[in-house]
Amino acid sequence: MLSKGFTLIEMMVVVFIVSIMLGVSALAIRSDGSKTLQSDGNQLVKQVTHAKQELAMRQTAITLQVDRTGWSFLNRTANGLQPTNIAALRAKKWSQTVDTISSPMHTLRDGKILVELDGEPVGSPIDITVVSGVHVLDIKNDAQGQFTAMKPTKAN
Repeated sequence: MLSKGFTLIEMMVVVFIVSIMLGVSALAIRSDGSKTLQSDGNQLVKQVTHAKQELAMRQTAITLQVDRTGWSFLNRTANGLQPTNIAALRAKKWSQTVDTISSPMHTLRDGKILVELDGEPVGSPIDITVVSGVHVLDIKNDAQGQFTAMKPTKAN
């Protein structure tokens, strides 16, 4: 006798397999805030490194401004701080909402951290902390002047 259609067991197996596939794919594409924050930190570090190389060639200084919306590089002019015209140093926005920024070594002015960069390989210490949700990212420079975006940790 030939059967037309599927049995209940066959249908349950298909539903089970599809649900497992959906669960695995949802975990794989879920946005991880720490990875996004780490990516932003790495991008900022690359731009700061580039800025220091540019400054060494130009024998000038530039100001890094970091706030809750993103970061930018500014030139000091007669009219105050103005965005730089160096294409590689264009302003960037954080990829996710940033709750707070802080720096024990730099003054927060109007919710912005201003860091004076120069062309010297070793400058003043920089330690910027960015908090986004439960993730905390630290951006620091070491004794040789190398900038690093530390792996994000969970806030206490």
